[in-house]
Amino acid sequence: MSRITKKHDVYHHENLKEDILNTAQKIYLSEGLEKLTVRSIAKILEVSPMAFYHYFKSLDELIDTLINKYLIELEMVSYNNIQNCESGYEKLYRLGEAYVMYAFLNPKKFALVFNLNKHVLAFDKPIEDILLYRVLFDVVGEIVGQSVPDQNKKVATLSAWSLVHGLATLYTTNLLENMIVDENIARQVTKQVVRSIKL
Repeated sequence: MSRITKKHDVYHHENLKEDILNTAQKIYLSEGLEKLTVRSIAKILEVSPMAFYHYFKSLDELIDTLINKYLIELEMVSYNNIQNCESGYEKLYRLGEAYVMYAFLNPKKFALVFNLNKHVLAFDKPIEDILLYRVLFDVVGEIVGQSVPDQNKKVATLSAWSLVHGLATLYTTNLLENMIVDENIARQVTKQVVRSIKL
């Protein structure tokens, strides 16, 4: 944690914005969204709740920042998983695997990104501007060929994403909790589901 100095009865953190984000993440991941409040953050950091508002307009803005952070993390994991793949189908399988395993290993992060907590989603941009969509669209284009109209590629892209997202959501919401008990089984199920995608 950053050094705290007391000046005229006001606490000052050298990296308060970063400390707020890190503290918010710890609270959310350990206790859930309902326990994440400006007061809970301020109490842990030993600052006035008003200090929070120097960096964020509201708790919703902070949560949106976390959503974007987790989305970028998911995008990077997915993108890195397709490096050195030789075929379009291999890329498709590896993208699906990375996506679903991210949800399995990080269920609270995935839930926040995809509104499973019923928080107002931070996606204020078209789906075409989301890196995950663009990478998947390009992979689908590689598989079906560049001569296929973009509208057909969009349909295929959203169909593939929906299937994989459905499995990821089942993991995240614990609907498979008694059947999928470890990472190895989750990987096997994911492999079967992703390999069932035919474009």
